[in-house]
Amino acid sequence: MKLDYNVIATGSTGNAVRIENIMFDCGVPFNHMRDDLYKVDTLLITHSHSDHVKPSAFDRIRSEFPMIKIYANADVAYQYDVDKVVGTL
Repeated sequence: MKLDYNVIATGSTGNAVRIENIMFDCGVPFNHMRDDLYKVDTLLITHSHSDHVKPSAFDRIRSEFPMIKIYANADVAYQYDVDKVVGTL
């Protein structure tokens, strides 16, 4: 079985990786990850640094892909409207 993934970007200028139906972080411009979002039902934001969540990308995901459920820790949830808070501080 082949794993379906795409490393969209990784590093201090932005992070976004899709593994199967899960997108990890959205710290890149929306257009860089748009095609992958059609395969995604879950977005997991690991933490609130700007290279892991780009506010404009987050807002576009929310508006253009409302079916994607967004999970994050309490720190991220304090700043962004997520569907479920996971983990502990």
